[in-house]
Amino acid sequence: MKYLIYLPIEENLTEKIGDYQKKLGTSLLKLPSAGLHCTVRVASLKELYEKEIIETLAKISQEPFTLRCEGLALFDEESLVIKLENNPIIKQLHRTLTHSLRPFVDFEKINPLPEQYKGDQARETLFKTFGSPYILQFYSPHITIGNVKKDFDISIDEKIFYHIPFFVDSFIFSKKGEGSWKKIEEYDL
Repeated sequence: MKYLIYLPIEENLTEKIGDYQKKLGTSLLKLPSAGLHCTVRVASLKELYEKEIIETLAKISQEPFTLRCEGLALFDEESLVIKLENNPIIKQLHRTLTHSLRPFVDFEKINPLPEQYKGDQARETLFKTFGSPYILQFYSPHITIGNVKKDFDISIDEKIFYHIPFFVDSFIFSKKGEGSWKKIEEYDL
C-alpha cells in the first residue's frame, strides 16, 4: 500500500498558493492529489503492519519548527513546486522517518528503479535499502503547486513566495485509497 507522511501547510500560505493557482489559469493542468503539503516521506509499506507503523510514528520526537519558502522550481519539467529552505530540522525528521519505516517497506510493491538512476551507486543503494532513490541526501523539501504545461516559464514569478515562513507543529500519516489519500493519523510535534 502506498503511504504518505507530510507536513500540513498553514492556512495563510495555503490561501496565497490557492490564489496563485487561480492566477495560473489554463497553464495549471493538474492539482496535487493529496492537496497542498510538504512531503516528508512517501513509501510502499506493508499494510499488514499498519498498526505497528502508527505506533512507531507516535514515538518520533521532534520540536515544532519554522520553514521558509524559497523560489519556484520545476521538477521533472512539469511539476511546479515551491522550494523550501535547506533546513536541518526537516532533514532530520525525514531521516528519522526513513529509518523508522525501513522494516515496513514492501519491496514487492515498489515501482522499479527509474532508468536514469541505474548505475548511480548511491541511488541504487538507497533504492535497495529503503525502496526509494529520492531520499536522505537526495531529499528536497518542497510544496507542489501542480502540474503545468511543458513550456511554462517560471522566471516571471520565481520569487513570489520567497522567504514566506510557515510554522510546523505536526505531521500527518495517510494512505492512498481508491484514487484519493485518506488521513490515518496526525502527530503533534
